[in-house]
Amino acid sequence: MLSSAMIAAIQMQTMDDSFLERRRAAGKEDDTWTARKGELSQLKERRETLPKHWELEDSLLYYKGRLLIASKEELLTKIAKECQDS
Repeated sequence: MLSSAMIAAIQMQTMDDSFLERRRAAGKEDDTWTARKGELSQLKERRETLPKHWELEDSLLYYKGRLLIASKEELLTKIAKECQDS
């Protein structure tokens, strides 16, 4: 089983739009991801400082500069396979 931390450690040079769109769609199915996105969105709307290391750009969550992937086993496995194939 792959953890989100293992996936986050994979460095990607570029991310195409379809890749990013799939991450957005998967995030909507993850309660933790959705809750965190809501918190960050509210802070941005109020022009308040986001918590250290967190970013919200184009409806995607980043932690310490890395794309946060929703905890969905099927998605994590697919990303790992895509990385191995490249």
